[in-house]
Amino acid sequence: MVSDLIEITDTPLTGNMTVLLVLPPGRRRSTPALGCPKVDLRDLAPSSDLSPLALLRRYKVGGRYWGTALPSDVSYEFAVSVHNDAEAGLRLWRHAIKSYPAGQGLVVLGASCDAQPFTLRGIPWVRDVEPHGLVQSVSVILSDTGDDFAVLGAAYGRSVLIGQTDGPLQVLTPEYATAWLVSGVEWQNPFDGRSMTFGMAVEMATDARRAWLRFQGIAGCLGIAWWKRDCMARFLDLPGNNVRVSGDPRRIVRHAIEVAGDIAVWTSRPPKRGIRQYARTGNVSFCLIEDGFLRSAGLGSDLFPPFSIVMDRRGIYFDASKESDLEHILQTTTFDPEIIKRARRLIDAMIAGHVTKYGIESSPNLHIPIPPGKTSILVPGQVADDLSVRLGSPEIKGNLELLKAVRRHNAEAFIIFRPHPDVDAGHRAGQIPDRVALQYADRVVRGGSMAGLINLADEIHTMTSLAGFEALIRGKSVVTYGLPFYAGWGLTIDHLKCSRRNRKLCIEELAAGTLLLYPAYLDPVTSLPCGPEVLIKRLLDPTLWTPRFSTRVRRYQGRLRRQFGKALMYIRRQAS
Repeated sequence: MVSDLIEITDTPLTGNMTVLLVLPPGRRRSTPALGCPKVDLRDLAPSSDLSPLALLRRYKVGGRYWGTALPSDVSYEFAVSVHNDAEAGLRLWRHAIKSYPAGQGLVVLGASCDAQPFTLRGIPWVRDVEPHGLVQSVSVILSDTGDDFAVLGAAYGRSVLIGQTDGPLQVLTPEYATAWLVSGVEWQNPFDGRSMTFGMAVEMATDARRAWLRFQGIAGCLGIAWWKRDCMARFLDLPGNNVRVSGDPRRIVRHAIEVAGDIAVWTSRPPKRGIRQYARTGNVSFCLIEDGFLRSAGLGSDLFPPFSIVMDRRGIYFDASKESDLEHILQTTTFDPEIIKRARRLIDAMIAGHVTKYGIESSPNLHIPIPPGKTSILVPGQVADDLSVRLGSPEIKGNLELLKAVRRHNAEAFIIFRPHPDVDAGHRAGQIPDRVALQYADRVVRGGSMAGLINLADEIHTMTSLAGFEALIRGKSVVTYGLPFYAGWGLTIDHLKCSRRNRKLCIEELAAGTLLLYPAYLDPVTSLPCGPEVLIKRLLDPTLWTPRFSTRVRRYQGRLRRQFGKALMYIRRQAS
């Protein structure tokens, strides 16, 4: 309750008002505003629907959320927020201490506000502080403008008083704060320049905050291939990060020790034992990085950098021997109606756009004659030495074993085998001669798209392939012979069980955890953190994905390797 000693007026607030929602700045990119004021608050009617403010509280967006957090056990009776006018701040402070003891207050200074007048008077002050925690720790907020702390204070139901003189202060109520955010700001999509709603702006700010939280505290990266380093640096270009993505591993570890940060490691390129021991002496932890599930418009083996990655501090999603961050998300998250709806829209967009991990696939509709009455089964090939096979499939270890198992369990089915594109490109191990595969499969198919094959098949049988997840979101029956991340949630038929996974999920919940909450996405155009919807739109633009010189060389190398392999097999057959 605001003390009667503070003179106030119910006149609607005038003057500068914040747009509140922002994206985190970066050193390697420009960060556009999400919105700009379009009307005066006096021209708006107060809103009775306060649900927009609930979004701010739920997702903790608004203001510079990357600021320093106050201790959770600290509380104040009042806070004075000063944008840049120290004299106005001192007047507000004097106004406040007419009603409250000075020892129960705090001054929050803007980036350009001079702190010396407050220091000389012994007035406690902070700067660059996380706003949500602060407004929850106070009862009254006094501000010289309608800044972030004022609007968030109204969102959290605090008493908010605004003014720059010793005269009456103006009240910012939750009803007027809602009206301002919903109708007083022109929200603009930074990815396409179009107008958008306040709800869409909250969604974008939430995606960016999620990326900031996931990468917070990372000081260095190890095992990053040269052609991924620039992209990785852009992913990690977030407030508070001082990251090194290349250089001598010992120097990177030393840097992490100096800044008390952690190190991210590409899963297939772990550091040597000596580096791990050195990191342990400095209490530096390792987390794992891997491609996300909507990667880019090309293969990693063709040197296309990823624009979606996952960073896992517990394990990694394809290692079923331990809990990963993804498994934890799927096991523990309460998925609210908004994210369920968003996941459904995302699924529909992926299906409509023929989107898979490696971009937009052509030929989504294939025609392969299937005998009447036969169940058609797609068996997607995998890379024989891939970590997802080694760590996620403890019994069946290769494509030939998988084909044998599928035929053994489905003697009358029509089985289609699709070799893995990296294997077919000549970059990875696991190739099966067609004559051997056809002893267990009815067809070996290389042309067309994976999405088209999934649409054609009745069932998909796999060890751990991501194609199983892509089939699930397309409504197909999926049978697993390993322990992929999408198994064990009541959506698949599983030959193996994971005792940790004891929750039933719907497909929207699985998609929300896998595609929205677990990965991070980077817009290839603006280098801003984004959601998967933005990346899907970029994938639909072929002009953004012209192969680089290194990619063309890599493809040529793969063709030479395949031709050499065929020649070697021919020579061996002639010699036998």
